[in-house]
This record gives sequence, structure tokens and C-alpha cells, in this order.
Amino acid sequence: MQSRLNAPRILQVKKVVNYCVSKLAELSVPLMPLDVTWDPDSRLPPPQDRFMFQGQEQQQGQQEGTGSAEGADQQQQQQQAPGPRLQYLELTCNGMAVPCELSVAAVKKFIWRRSDDVLFIYRVLDPASPAPMPVIGPPAA
Repeated sequence: MQSRLNAPRILQVKKVVNYCVSKLAELSVPLMPLDVTWDPDSRLPPPQDRFMFQGQEQQQGQQEGTGSAEGADQQQQQQQAPGPRLQYLELTCNGMAVPCELSVAAVKKFIWRRSDDVLFIYRVLDPASPAPMPVIGPPAA
């Protein structure tokens, strides 16, 4: 999918990520936005066991209400059979991960470093090889 987004320079990267996620959802490609910050740990997705889908939460609540062995067996089966893995969208620019707290103007100045339009590339995050973080030094005096 190729799409051109005309955005004001003050637009935050987080909004661009959410836009990409919503457009991909319309095409039946479910992805979660990954909020990348300057913290190195934010480049990796959260552990899968921290997330539960709404249906699983309701089933777990119903099972906890029943004290039967059948409910415990079902709960044990759910723990053994993992649900669908969540996939995350990673937004990159010029081969580097883009922190969500930056604006489009900051990305253009510090990461893109060209006068033409900024080109964001999105991909499904591969935890084994996340995009490197940009190195932004102090301004030259």
C-alpha cells in the first residue's frame, strides 16, 4: 500500500503511526502501534503474556467464579495454547526508528536531513532486529 499524507510540520509522529495502523486495519491487517521513545527498552514489544483480549478476560472472570475442576482444566488449556501473537507496526525514516514524541519537522531536521518530503517507511516489527535509534548530537555552535 502506498499513500501520501500531507501533514503539517507540527504533527506528532504518534499521530502518523496511528494513521498507518487505522489504514492497515481497513485492509484487514491488524497491527498494534508501538510507542517508541528514547528509552532503548521501548523499541521492543511488551511481553505477550501481559496482554489479554477482552474475550479472554471475560472467560477468565467466569471461570474464577466457578470452582469446578472443568473450569480449571479450561484455564490450564488456555495457558498452554497461546493466542494469536500481537504484531506491532514500526515506523522508520532514513533507516532509523522514529521516536513518537518527535514532530514531523523534528524528524525532517534531525533524521531525514534533506529538503524534499519526508519519507516514512512502516513495517512489522521484528524483535530480533529492530531499527536503530537515531543519534542526535548537540547543535553546532
